[in-house]
Amino acid sequence: VLDALPFATSQGQLTLPEYVHRQSPGSNGKRPLYFFTHDADANQFYPLCQAYSVLGINAGGVFDEMLLRRYAGRHPDQVELKPLDRLDEPALYPALDEVQQQSYAPLLRAMDRALAEAEAPARTWIRRFQPAGLSAVILSGQRLSALDQMDQLLEKSSLLNELAELAGEVRDRLRRQPLDLLLNAAHPLVQRLGALADPDHPRYRPLLTGLYYSALLNARHRLTAAAARHFHADLQALLATHLELQTRHEP
Repeated sequence: VLDALPFATSQGQLTLPEYVHRQSPGSNGKRPLYFFTHDADANQFYPLCQAYSVLGINAGGVFDEMLLRRYAGRHPDQVELKPLDRLDEPALYPALDEVQQQSYAPLLRAMDRALAEAEAPARTWIRRFQPAGLSAVILSGQRLSALDQMDQLLEKSSLLNELAELAGEVRDRLRRQPLDLLLNAAHPLVQRLGALADPDHPRYRPLLTGLYYSALLNARHRLTAAAARHFHADLQALLATHLELQTRHEP
């Protein structure tokens, strides 16, 4: 039955055997099974997959991830699970060389300071990836062991109360977990910010937090009420600044 179930992918509805047939094998001979676990993440991960000519699965359904893990467990020599929303993989997010990394260090420090002031639970990194029009992506950080326990509980229908309690605990822990913000050095705005002599200057603060908020909007399920309030305030400031620039030379 599992082989016949359709999954939403970056190339439309596919069964897992169809997905595996289309996906190219990795260096270890296994075919990577890229997936993400929330529907809204399709905005950032589908373009990424298309840019690198790989397939991504939208595993946003209640049991989708469990089914993918079960399939991978049945075919350990053929497929390898790759969770896109928790995966900082060099093949998708190539690292910069040491000189380039150092040149972006002031921007990363400025971003982390701006995010801390905005009470945004995120850590900033720099990579160079495609598509170049994607200024940043947000990853969820490390995998929580409590999520792995869910698979065992789902097998036991008599433990529904325990499952609900565990799910609540996992959600609470995920909300407190810092996100990883990967800036894209291929994006023109990131390049211009990286070239600033002093990116930590207060006048650039709304631009720095704006990069974070735009990534949140692209993965909209991560936009909390607190982040929305900060985004609204920064956007109003940017609009006022833009209006001032536009009217400065008027008679």
